[in-house]
Amino acid sequence: MDRTLMTDGMRETDLYPPVKHFLQGQGYDVKGEVGAVDVVACRGNEPPVLVELKTTFSLSLFHQAIERLAVSDVIYVAVPHKSGKAFARSLKRIIALCRRLGIGLLTIRLKDG
Repeated sequence: MDRTLMTDGMRETDLYPPVKHFLQGQGYDVKGEVGAVDVVACRGNEPPVLVELKTTFSLSLFHQAIERLAVSDVIYVAVPHKSGKAFARSLKRIIALCRRLGIGLLTIRLKDG
């Protein structure tokens, strides 16, 4: 996970607690930084849920998510939810892309987790 400070002061590690809380609420055991994967969640005999965390959408994020499909069929990307029309417009396109790739999407409101 990239631990460098981003321009808006947010780090990828800031995204981990709300994602962990969300998955634990669904009954998963959650671990961070397992090999090259940011978040791994397991529940019973189900396939693991893998989550890649990034502070913004990028081609690199989707490359990582596609690589993770070799490990599990349940892959999510997680980014902070931002306000504004530009984010809303891009989010619609990102959702369409995620659907085509078979990747889930989590947006995180850091104010309330």
